[in-house]
Amino acid sequence: MHEVSSEKKICPDQNGIVFIDTEVSTQTGKILDYGVISRDGRSIHTCPAARFADFIRNYRYICGHNILEHDLGHLEQELSLQRITCSVRPQPEGIHLIPADTLYLSPLLFPR
Repeated sequence: MHEVSSEKKICPDQNGIVFIDTEVSTQTGKILDYGVISRDGRSIHTCPAARFADFIRNYRYICGHNILEHDLGHLEQELSLQRITCSVRPQPEGIHLIPADTLYLSPLLFPR
């Protein structure tokens, strides 16, 4: 699999946010692909988990649609190998990202 990147030489914002999406195999439950974009326009489309982790490690927030119920369950093990945690509760060691889920914004945009 090839990697697509539009990274610029801009220092990541340590209080900033990255927006992510993962593609997960329905047969194995393994992550097949990662997509990430930051507020400053940096982005990657990659498969190696280490490359994904390197991109997100300097940000504070990680955002995705249904990230809490879908993506984080699959990302947890991959990120822990890179000493990165992602939960609503602060962690004492390593790099910690706070998740934001856009799933809960959908009713605001499309009320019944």
